[in-house]
Amino acid sequence: MLPSNTIFQILLIFQFCLGVIGNSSLLMLYIYMFLFRPHFKKLIDSVFLHLTIVNLSTIMFTLIKDIMFSFRVPNFLDDIGCKAVLFSFRISRGLSICTTSVLSIFQVITITPSNSKWAWLKPRLSRWIFYSLLCSWLINLLIYGYMLDLVIAKTNFTQIGHGYSHGYCQNKKFQKGESGSFFSLIITHDLFY
Repeated sequence: MLPSNTIFQILLIFQFCLGVIGNSSLLMLYIYMFLFRPHFKKLIDSVFLHLTIVNLSTIMFTLIKDIMFSFRVPNFLDDIGCKAVLFSFRISRGLSICTTSVLSIFQVITITPSNSKWAWLKPRLSRWIFYSLLCSWLINLLIYGYMLDLVIAKTNFTQIGHGYSHGYCQNKKFQKGESGSFFSLIITHDLFY
């Protein structure tokens, strides 16, 4: 019988491979359609393309770090690597939530009957989708840009404290009241979208 660590490692690798293959296939399909069959392209495809890229980056930034940690690879990430990986993961996670919200709003406006008071939004969808995705990028960059200064590489793997601590990375100590306001901002952002 396999030990539980080996089963966990196999599941992480399976999840990584399945996620990367599935999202890469969708990405190639959308790129092919945009380049070689533009007459089949729909407005909603740009949102799906964005969501596919965001999901692919979320999978990669989350699972590569987790797989390396499960195999006990020492010193996989330094301070800059921790900052880059955690920042990229948080941005892609936030963008996934925002893009799913934009997709839902797009679908609601699309199925709205033409005699509804919201029907005037239909012709403006193509322009608003771009601006809403751009706005979600800016909001997430502003929120999670704050984290860049707070994350450092773990030097002591036995130390347990408050805040973020996972695998190779941990956060510096928050000032009194800083952590509550930062986490409130993140929770408000997630609940709003």
